Amino acid sequence: RGFVVRGLARFGRYLGTCAFALIVGIDAFLIKFAQTAEYAAREDLDLASFARMLVFLFQLLGVTNLSRFSRKRLEVFIFGGADGRVSNHEKGLQNYWNATLTKRIF
Repeated sequence: RGFVVRGLARFGRYLGTCAFALIVGIDAFLIKFAQTAEYAAREDLDLASFARMLVFLFQLLGVTNLSRFSRKRLEVFIFGGADGRVSNHEKGLQNYWNATLTKRIF
């Protein structure tokens, strides 16, 4: 019984921490977005304003895992064939290729 209570307490702390991080993250995003919108709305766009907008864009893109997305798209392009869909046979070829690559690397 004590094990279940401790587990639920840990899970509650985890959910509380995630909710806090979500609230802080959204707030920080909204503040940066509002500042960037002010820079973009200026009539006289100077180099500093443009640089600030680029920094915001890089921060925004840094949140997403682009390497996983681009790798998945590349694998579909290589193994998907003309239709762009990976069949079970093509998925097997992809797994074989990944296993062979891993074996050669290690």
